[in-house]
Amino acid sequence: MEYSELIKFNTSVSRETYEGITQYLALLKKWNLKINLISRKLSTQEIWTNQIIDSLCLAPHLSTEESIMDIGSGAGFPGVILALLGFNNLSLIEINTKKSVFLKTVADSLGLKINVINNDVRQINTSPPKVIISKAMTSASNLADLCEHLIGNETRVLLLKSRDQLNELEKLKSNWNYRLQVCENKYNNSIIIILSNLRRLQKK
Repeated sequence: MEYSELIKFNTSVSRETYEGITQYLALLKKWNLKINLISRKLSTQEIWTNQIIDSLCLAPHLSTEESIMDIGSGAGFPGVILALLGFNNLSLIEINTKKSVFLKTVADSLGLKINVINNDVRQINTSPPKVIISKAMTSASNLADLCEHLIGNETRVLLLKSRDQLNELEKLKSNWNYRLQVCENKYNNSIIIILSNLRRLQKK
């Protein structure tokens, strides 16, 4: 995707950020030949539309002052894209060692200030972040259960989902109280589910 086309989707992306994204994409394609980071069937245009632009759409809902934790970062969506946008207080949690090595290589190669943690999220022992983000790792209900120890009073959870995954909230609300905001991505068929004031329901 050319820069002139990208800014039609997101006018806040600078030329420098665009160059960083193209370098990241080159690394992703190279490593994807060796380890399974994303589907090899995806075209370059599909990676831009379904992964990169999707990730860029999170930025308006975040502040660079907030601590952000990307759960199941995998190939680096959305965490690496946010780092390229200037979000520096980022932790990328990835249980797969090979994928974690890739993420660390990307960080070193592109000079990104991200903390890559190769561990199961259930084993992460740290203060709750201001924001938890995730894309295509698991259902909303499973993610809340996995991250329960990381969800503080002020923690927001932002999930990149498709519209047909909204039904995941039915199971979530059977175990959790929360405030909900749904933001549509006008560029493709995705949505951002924003959960705040998450509290597990007490069993009777």
